[in-house]
Amino acid sequence: MTYDSNGVQLGSAGSIDSDMACGTTKSFSSFDVPANVPGGAASVRVCLDDGNRKDLLCSPPYRRP
Repeated sequence: MTYDSNGVQLGSAGSIDSDMACGTTKSFSSFDVPANVPGGAASVRVCLDDGNRKDLLCSPPYRRP
């Protein structure tokens, strides 16, 4: 999920089937997130989901220094 500087959610890019790694590990070197505002997103939150795309664990919103 991406947020603007006021904490308003800009968008959420859900996983696609090729992103899933059930029962194994997978590395991600890059991924796209929606941030269609001038200057881009102010923060990003990343979640790990179960097979039904229900959030299991989410990071706190990360702000780029």
